Amino acid sequence: DIVGALSSGVRLVVLSGPGGVGKTRLALEALNQDDPAVRGAVWVPFADEPPGSTVREVIARRLAVTESALDLTLTSVDLLALDNLEHITDAHRAVAELLSRHRHLRILATSRGSLGVGGERVWAVGPLADGPAISLFTDRARSAMPTFTGDRDDIVELCRCLDSLPLAIELAAARVVTLDPRELLRRMPEITELRSDTALSGRQSSVEASVAWSVDLLSEHQREALTALAALAGAPDPDEVVAAVSALSDRPSDQHLQAIEALARLGLVQPLETRSGRRFNLLQTVRAAVTPEPDEVRHANLAVADYWANLDKGLSPVSGWTPVRLAALDDDLAILRGVVRVLVENDGGEQAARLLSVRRQGLAWVGRQDLLAELCDGILRGGVTNPWERRIEVVAGSATYKLNDLARTATLLKSIDELDPLDQTHRVVGYAYRSALKAECDDLDGAAADAEAAIHAAGEDEDLLQIAHSAAAWTARRRHELPAAADHAKASLALARDDLQVVLASRDLANAELLAGHPERAMRILNDCLPRSVALGDAVEAEVGITLGIAHLLSGAPRDALRAFESALNKIYGLSDPGFTLELVTAIGLAGRSLGAQESLELIRDATAATRALDLGDDSVPAELRPLVAPVMVEVGVIPRTSLSIDILVQRAMNVANQLATGHR
Repeated sequence: DIVGALSSGVRLVVLSGPGGVGKTRLALEALNQDDPAVRGAVWVPFADEPPGSTVREVIARRLAVTESALDLTLTSVDLLALDNLEHITDAHRAVAELLSRHRHLRILATSRGSLGVGGERVWAVGPLADGPAISLFTDRARSAMPTFTGDRDDIVELCRCLDSLPLAIELAAARVVTLDPRELLRRMPEITELRSDTALSGRQSSVEASVAWSVDLLSEHQREALTALAALAGAPDPDEVVAAVSALSDRPSDQHLQAIEALARLGLVQPLETRSGRRFNLLQTVRAAVTPEPDEVRHANLAVADYWANLDKGLSPVSGWTPVRLAALDDDLAILRGVVRVLVENDGGEQAARLLSVRRQGLAWVGRQDLLAELCDGILRGGVTNPWERRIEVVAGSATYKLNDLARTATLLKSIDELDPLDQTHRVVGYAYRSALKAECDDLDGAAADAEAAIHAAGEDEDLLQIAHSAAAWTARRRHELPAAADHAKASLALARDDLQVVLASRDLANAELLAGHPERAMRILNDCLPRSVALGDAVEAEVGITLGIAHLLSGAPRDALRAFESALNKIYGLSDPGFTLELVTAIGLAGRSLGAQESLELIRDATAATRALDLGDDSVPAELRPLVAPVMVEVGVIPRTSLSIDILVQRAMNVANQLATGHR
C-alpha cells in the first residue's frame, strides 16, 4: 500500500489517473493513517496554481518562507505531499532536484501521469467501489441540501452510470437541490452514450459525458458564461470574463460575474488567486466537454482583444511595467496566444500587431521572448500592411535577439531603415537592439553608431531616452569605454520613472563598475535595487542576481557568488534564453574552480561545448568575468563542438553550487 511503500524506503510515490478519479482523496486518506511514515507530512496543493508556477515557489509559499530559505526549511521536513502536479511545467525537474538535494526527503505526489523521475513508484488509481461512491454522493448531496435522504438503489445506479468517478459524482450531487437521484437518472443519457470509441480510456469519456450532462442542466446564462470561458485559452480575470461573456450574451454585463459565481459553486469553474488577482479557470475535464462553436470562439476572443485595445490607450509600451502589470501579462499568456490567432484569422493583423507592440517589453521580462517571436511570425505570415509590417518586424527582431537567433535578427532589423522618421518608439527600439546585435558580432563602430542613432531618434522623450542610453551603455562596455559606459548608465538611471527602469539602469551602472574594477561599488548599487527586482518577478530578479554573483566573485567571495548564481539559475531556468542559462552555468563553474573544485572544469568545458553547438558564440563567459577565464581555459584544454543537454548541465551546476556554497562536498 501507499503508506507501506513510503515506510519501506521508496522516496517518490505518484498516484496517477485521469481527472476526477480521486487521487487527492486517496492521498489524504493515506496521510490520515496513524503511521510514523506519514506523520507530520506537509500538504502542498497545486490545483489552483497557474501553469507558470514553479514547485519551489508554491512549496515556499505554503511553508511561509522565501524561496531562498526553502532548502534550509526542508531540512526539517520528512514528507512532502504535492497534489495535482499535472499542469506544473517544471514538476519533473523540480521533484528530481528536491530529492537530489535533500537525501532524507520523501514525496507523495498526485498527477494525471508519471512524473518520469527515476525511482518513482506509480500507483494507478481506479474508480470508487460502490460503498465509497455512495458515501461520497450522499456527503456532497447533504452539503448542498442538509435534509437529503435519497433512495440507495437510485444512488448506486447513478454512481455506476457515472463510472464511479468522484468528479462526476460530485457534479451530480450538486444538483440534488432541484433534482432527486431518480430524476437525475432519467435525465442522464444511457451508459452506452457516455462512452466514446475515440477516447483514450472509457473512464475519461465517462467524465467528459457526465460534465456535458451537468452543463445541460445549467441556465441559459450560465451556459453562455461557461461557453465564453471555454472559448478563451487560459484563465481570464473578471474584466476579461465580462468582455467575453458579453460577446455571447444579451444579458446586462453586471450579471455575468453572478453566472460565473454560480458555475464556481457547482464545481465547473475554479476561482484562482494569482499574483495579478482573481482568475477563473476551467477544469480540463469540463473544458473537454464544452466545445464552443467557431463563431463563439471568434466573438469571445475579439471581445477580449477590443477590451485590451481600450486598456492599452493609457499605457506606454516602454514604461509603466509595474509588478502587477507584469503578473497580469504572465497570467494572460495563453489567452494572448488565442486572441492573436483569432485576430490574424479575421483580418485583424494590425490590431494584433498593436497588442504585441505594447506588450513587447513585458513579454521580455516574463521570459517569453519565444512566444513574442512566435506571435510576430504568425502576424507576418497572415499579412499586415505598413507601417505595421515594418513595426512588427522590429518587435520580432527584439525577440529573436534575446533568443540568440542573430541571423534572423539582422534580417528583421533591416526594417528600421524603412520606418517613418516620426515613428520614435519603433526606431529607438530597433536601433537599440541593432546596436546590441552589432556589438555581439564585434562590429563595435556600427554598434556605437546605432546607439547614437537611438539617442537622436528619442528626441526629448524621457522613456525612449532611457532605452537609448541603456543601449549606449552596453555598447560602450563592449568597446571598453568605461567612463562613457558609466555616464550613459547614470543618464539612464536619472531618467528612470518606474521600478523596472530603475532596476535595469542600476544593473547597467553596476556592470560598468565591475568592468572598471570596482565590485564593492557594484554590490552597493545592486543591493539597493534588489528589493525592487524581487517584486518584478523571477526574470528581473535573476538579471540582478547574476550581476550580484559576479560582484561577489570578483571581490573574493566565491561562496556568496555561488549562492547568488544558484538562486538566479533556479529562477530563469526554463525561460526562453538558453544563452543566459549557459552563462550562469559557466559562472558557477568559474566560482567553483576558485574553490579548487575539479568538477567545475568539466562544467565549464561542457557549457562551452554546448554554447558552440548552439551557435551562441565561442564561449558562454559573462563579459565581466573574462579576467578570470584565461588561466582556467588553459586547464580545460581543447573543447569540441558537442551538443549537450542543457537540462543535465543545469542539474550538474545546481549540484556544484549547492555543495560548494554550503561547504559540503
